[in-house]
Amino acid sequence: MVEELRELNVAVVSLTPGWLRSEAILDGFGVTEANWRDVIAREPAFAHSMTPRYVGRAVVALASDPDIMARTGHALSAGYLAEEYSFTDVDGSRPPGYCREGAFAEGDFAQVDSAAPPDRSKPWGN
Repeated sequence: MVEELRELNVAVVSLTPGWLRSEAILDGFGVTEANWRDVIAREPAFAHSMTPRYVGRAVVALASDPDIMARTGHALSAGYLAEEYSFTDVDGSRPPGYCREGAFAEGDFAQVDSAAPPDRSKPWGN
């Protein structure tokens, strides 16, 4: 898709949110956005979760970037983009948005704390 749309000047990126603090996740833990931190005692990695607005801010940053074509074809995380574009979540935090490869898919959320940050020697952390 990247190659097909490049000639039309259409950027193609994928965006991963990390551990999203959505209404469904909050409901699953029996908390709300007001008291979500109560979950951290039993799931310490939940401290790195993010709101849907954080991911939305990543989308806005990408859509507003006049040099977006430089990012086409890359997989990006909301946390990485927050560092690059200097935005925060609604509470002023900047969750990392990355984890050991496959950790979320495997349900291994504790790996968030020990995950390596994006490789800065490669374009856009990939």
